[in-house]
Amino acid sequence: MGNPKAREFAKQQEMIEAWKDAKSRIRELTEDVCIRGIGLRRIQLVYAPSFEPGYSWDVRELDNEYRLFCSQIIVESGQLRLSGYRELQADVEALRHFLARLREVALPIAPDFSGMGGLDGTLYQLALGGDLSSESRFQWWSKSPAHWRVLVAIAGEMIESFLCLQTKCESQNS
Repeated sequence: MGNPKAREFAKQQEMIEAWKDAKSRIRELTEDVCIRGIGLRRIQLVYAPSFEPGYSWDVRELDNEYRLFCSQIIVESGQLRLSGYRELQADVEALRHFLARLREVALPIAPDFSGMGGLDGTLYQLALGGDLSSESRFQWWSKSPAHWRVLVAIAGEMIESFLCLQTKCESQNS
């Protein structure tokens, strides 16, 4: 039934095109990257400071193995968008531990109703992805709602860890 080598070649070409698209296309902040073999996005962490480069990191799971991917945040028409997609070399157990800790968090979902606003600062988003397209997404600006303290602390640890990996990766590519 058909040529197995031709099918395999077509799959490889499809994978190459999917990676080219992921690395070059500008996409929405919450849009997932779908490439065969990279697994499900379990965590998306967005770190978008006003006057520094911002990043979005995805922790992906495939066959109980975890990988970390990164995109750069750009501002396009006043909206935050994502550019690029590359894998960072991360400790699999550290990624597994972050996910396990996030899965244990129980907190009120109410956002901040303090009446405060602002322009400069840092925007954060943390999304936890489950099965059957389920997802919990939290967003805060600079000062988080007090009742999200545990979630924000874990996000802070992840940002610190991922920024170190980001810096290491960028210095190796220079």
